[in-house]
Amino acid sequence: MRIFFKKNLLVVVAVLTILVGGSLVAAYTYKVQLAHATTPTLSSVTIAIASQGGVTSSTTRGRVGDIITLSFTANTPLQLKSVTSTLYFGGVGMASTTMSTSTSDGGTTWTAKYWTQSADTAGAVTFKIDFSSNDTGTAGTQVTAVTTGPTTVTLDKVAPTLSTVSIAIASAGTVTSSTSRGRVGDTITLSFTAAEALDAQSATSTLWLGGDPMHLAKMTTSTANSTVWTATYVTQSTDTGGAVTFKIDFNDLAGNAGTQVTAVTNATAVTLDKVAPTLSTVSIAI
Repeated sequence: MRIFFKKNLLVVVAVLTILVGGSLVAAYTYKVQLAHATTPTLSSVTIAIASQGGVTSSTTRGRVGDIITLSFTANTPLQLKSVTSTLYFGGVGMASTTMSTSTSDGGTTWTAKYWTQSADTAGAVTFKIDFSSNDTGTAGTQVTAVTTGPTTVTLDKVAPTLSTVSIAIASAGTVTSSTSRGRVGDTITLSFTAAEALDAQSATSTLWLGGDPMHLAKMTTSTANSTVWTATYVTQSTDTGGAVTFKIDFNDLAGNAGTQVTAVTNATAVTLDKVAPTLSTVSIAI
């Protein structure tokens, strides 16, 4: 019996011979087409990184400890032992044995997961997928690119920093031009610039007015382009007068936390003044 492929068909050829007294009486040849030898291909190939603990919602930038997931669908069931996915961090190859590969429907829909480690090299993450069909063992063409969604993910191991930080107070109704002393109803503004894009949900600013902490819920934080930020607060009659201090907490898009900032980078300062002025001496003459 012979088994071979011919024009993508799995063919079995069997020859039956009948011998009587050592003499050939008859011979029969059977040729059976058993199945199509389908060449496997992948579709819906995607790559994403998921933040652990929900620190950030980004699926393209992550930090150490986040999970990278390769997802792909085959046109025919694949052999489990043949499916290997290899990640490359900044050019350093990670062995496929470090990934967890599974299928949810018997070999057609697949996911491969990897938890990023401190030893991994920061930078763009690329991949390759090798695979073979389950029925005939036919190898598919190695896949190294996504078919939909973001083309790559990035492992970011650098904490963000703020390059400029300043604080000012603006008079309501332009009663005064001072940017360092204000009264109730005036607006305090924290302005800061980051060295890289920050995650919007993590950028929080807290004010202390005379030792009384004012929470982010009472402030309005906005950004022009994810690197330039402002946080504003309208002073209230219940606020304590005196020097205004602050703290700024922030993460980058990958979820790396920056060091909390509590000081300006220039000479700016703000005081809330709630005391009306008085005259100590008054005289009149003619």
